[in-house]
Amino acid sequence: MTTSDGLPGPPRGVYLSTSNTACVLQWDVPETPNGIIIKYTVHLTAIWVDAPPGAQAVEYSQDNFNPSARIGTFPMKFLTPNSRYRFNMTASTYAGMGEFSPYTDNTSVCEVPPGKPRTPAPPEMPQQAEVIKHDGYPITLSQVSERTGPVECYQVLVLEMTEEMSLKTLPSVDNLKVVSEKNYTSGNNLTAYVALAFRREDFEKYVFLGDGRKTSCSGSVGGGRRKRALSVEDIYEGVYTNSPLKPGTGYTVVHRVYGSRPQDGAQC
Repeated sequence: MTTSDGLPGPPRGVYLSTSNTACVLQWDVPETPNGIIIKYTVHLTAIWVDAPPGAQAVEYSQDNFNPSARIGTFPMKFLTPNSRYRFNMTASTYAGMGEFSPYTDNTSVCEVPPGKPRTPAPPEMPQQAEVIKHDGYPITLSQVSERTGPVECYQVLVLEMTEEMSLKTLPSVDNLKVVSEKNYTSGNNLTAYVALAFRREDFEKYVFLGDGRKTSCSGSVGGGRRKRALSVEDIYEGVYTNSPLKPGTGYTVVHRVYGSRPQDGAQC
């Protein structure tokens, strides 16, 4: 006569290694299997690195692991950027799931590096005609969640619309030429200019396009800048002028944010 399976003990020797592309978890069989191990389950708890107090962690599990291989690979591209993942394990027999493995920060925690900031909401335009002046108008900007990566720079881009242009036919902002000065002559009508730029700590929700002031993500607005197309190196150091708008002219506005690297940008 053979006794039935019992619940297994915790997997042993859980070890997590990290590369630039993946978190790789390995483990050994429980010291007391109490039967045939039919599967292992990896339990993950994720919380973003700079989460404020009281932020809710995300918990989920995966159990499609070969009982004989005892290895699980979690590619970084499928994990949430700017997050700290905690891993632990359970084994299961036909009787059910067993005990959780212990975890430590050294062997069971994987940190995913920051990625691009989340895309900001479109700027809110004025709904009442009386607030639109002949040389500008107010807009409302939204602050961006730093869940997937820190925000270092906010920019407001302005594109002057011509009669033959419409919002439906405009290319994506990635295909626009972006310059630092409103009066730059580009030879085409798809050139936007940077009207405003704010550091994260200087973010302003309510702004007026065309108020004439100078702003910069560097925090300094001294000096000038040649009229030329912008490179990624300019993003955090450029000084931009919120020039008055032309009376009787149509404009569209783009809200753009940048992370810790210029290439980590998102816009709407």
